[in-house]
Amino acid sequence: ENVIVYSDENELFVKATNETINEIIVFDILGRKVYDFQNINSTTFQTNKLNTFHQTLFLKVILSSGKISTQKYIK
Repeated sequence: ENVIVYSDENELFVKATNETINEIIVFDILGRKVYDFQNINSTTFQTNKLNTFHQTLFLKVILSSGKISTQKYIK
């Protein structure tokens, strides 16, 4: 897998190993979009905006090549 998702106490980190991240769309367990981070254009991304969600989230990571990686994040 080319995308790694991890966190510390308050921050969520997303790292792409071989290409840049264009966009990350965050969904809750019911499939509702809760965040859409656009124009990232970097191999790494971090945010503290998800620390209020104490639930399972799904991250749809869209890479520069058009590949999509879906990652589960459990807070």
